[in-house]
Amino acid sequence: AVSGKSYVIYGGDQEGAVLYIGTAGNLKVTTVAGDEVTFQGINTGAFFPVNVTKVFATGTTADNIIALW
Repeated sequence: AVSGKSYVIYGGDQEGAVLYIGTAGNLKVTTVAGDEVTFQGINTGAFFPVNVTKVFATGTTADNIIALW
């Protein structure tokens, strides 16, 4: 569910995070290289092995996402 709040998934001292996807869907992110990418059809329970600094609310339909360092 979209909360309307903006979240930063790192404190600035990390390079980025890999993600755990709790509920399947699409995932729009900014990678540590600065690229904005939308990944289609990420499965429920998947570990997303791309180092990211941002997950977009708009363009992301996956849910229950956990950032891991």
